[in-house]
Amino acid sequence: MLRIGTVILLAMSGMSAATVAGTWSGGMEQKTNDGRTGRMSMLVELKQDGDRVSGTAGPDNSNQALIQDARLDGQHLTFSVTLPPLPGSDAGPTWKFDLIVSGNRMEGRSEGTMGDRSLGITQVVLTPQK
Repeated sequence: MLRIGTVILLAMSGMSAATVAGTWSGGMEQKTNDGRTGRMSMLVELKQDGDRVSGTAGPDNSNQALIQDARLDGQHLTFSVTLPPLPGSDAGPTWKFDLIVSGNRMEGRSEGTMGDRSLGITQVVLTPQK
């Protein structure tokens, strides 16, 4: 007789990493304290070798940075990206992404910081570019 833990382990071993290679576009959306909604476009270019993911991310083709700490566990993709500093700034924003891949959609959230300052949490939706 199989134990419950063994059944769960067997079920999980059949799970494979989602396919994320390619160019994904979409946006980040954040509600501000004064009730407005801030939006930023996102372009993510990913390369994949099994569960290993690398690539770049940023608001557009001209403003991309290497993703760091990428991890793909089944349908769960996490990574961070630090964008170049804005004019007059010492450091660029760092965004930590936590996404679920479901077919032709990646959806989740991103938490941003710039130095010691929080930029808040955004909702993220990305779809593959054709």
